[in-house]
Amino acid sequence: KLWCTRALTVSLISAIFAVFLINYLEKIGGKTGKVLGFAYALGSMVYCYSTVFYAHQLVAVMLFMAFFLAREKKDSGLFISDFLPGFLIGLSFFFELPSLLIGVIIGCYYLFRVFLEPPGNKSDVLRKNFHRFLLFAFASFIPVMFLAAYNNACFGGPLKSGYSFLIEGSKFREE
Repeated sequence: KLWCTRALTVSLISAIFAVFLINYLEKIGGKTGKVLGFAYALGSMVYCYSTVFYAHQLVAVMLFMAFFLAREKKDSGLFISDFLPGFLIGLSFFFELPSLLIGVIIGCYYLFRVFLEPPGNKSDVLRKNFHRFLLFAFASFIPVMFLAAYNNACFGGPLKSGYSFLIEGSKFREE
C-alpha cells in the first residue's frame, strides 16, 4: 500500500516533471539544456527523493511550477497566471513549512512581473494589477487556512505544529 501511495504521489509527479523540465530546457538551451535536464533528474538528489515517501520532491515541483507560471506570459488568463502560482506556493507551505522562504522569493518575483507593465493609463493598470495580486494572495492563503485549521484541531492552536511536541519525555515523542 505504501509503495503505491508513494509511486502515485511522489514518483509519478517527479517523472512527469522531469520530462517537462528536460523538454523545456531543451527548447531554451538546445542540447546543453537537455543534458542539464537529465543531470537534474538522474544525477542529483532528485532521483533519491523521488523514490521515498517524503514531500521534498513534491514541494520542489510545486515551487518550480509556481516560478515557471509566474515567469510565463502575464496575459495567459487569471487562473493560470495568477491563481495557480499562488495556490502552488501555499500548497508547498502546507506540505513543508520551510518552503515559505522560497515561496516569498517567488511571490516577490511575481509582484515584480505583474507590476512591470508597459506605459499607459497608470490608474487602470494599477487597479487591474492590484486585483491580480489579490487573486494571487487569496490563492496562496487557501492551503494555509487549511493548515491552520488542521493544527488547531490536532495540536490546540493554529500556529502550533507537531514539531512543538517533540520535547524530551513527552507522550507525543514516545508514541
